[in-house]
Amino acid sequence: TELYPSMAGTDSLPTEYLLDGAPLVPRGDVSILYGAGEAGKGRLTTWMMKQVVEAGGTVVGVWPEDHPEEQLRPRLDAAGFTPAELGRVVNLTRIGGGRFKISADLTHPGSVPLMREEILPYLRDEKGLDVRMLVIDPIAACIGFGTIQSNAGARRAVEPIQDLCYDTGISAWIVAHTTKAGVLQDRKS
Repeated sequence: TELYPSMAGTDSLPTEYLLDGAPLVPRGDVSILYGAGEAGKGRLTTWMMKQVVEAGGTVVGVWPEDHPEEQLRPRLDAAGFTPAELGRVVNLTRIGGGRFKISADLTHPGSVPLMREEILPYLRDEKGLDVRMLVIDPIAACIGFGTIQSNAGARRAVEPIQDLCYDTGISAWIVAHTTKAGVLQDRKS
């Protein structure tokens, strides 16, 4: 038995996508949408969520800047989500008794392990919901530790989400804002 498999024993498979047609968002991976305010990131995200739930999937999301009753639900109502579809949009902003946090440093694990170990398996197995999409909007408001302004910090923040997606087949949709200087906005210190 080989300690590490060679690529000769690895099958080549076509990429599976979250939705039929555009935009081509790969299953089991992370997509990042970033841009200036008022560019339409929220409208595109809501449209994609609607497509996922219309197809029978479930969307789990973290929306730390949106009050569920005052902003998130009215946005979903305006997009035409039916009551049954609203039942397949799960708000994980408050997880494990606190706000969902992503770690960009090595000394704090953040909440992704908690999401992996407790929330997503619970939704899949006990509730029978087919979780297909994870939305984090915006990522800067979820950075609890470290910074995403460095390559190392950005990798530490995103890699646990990539691993979660790879292991489960879920598509992660991360929204990020840019500053006036055109760089990614980081958490507010």
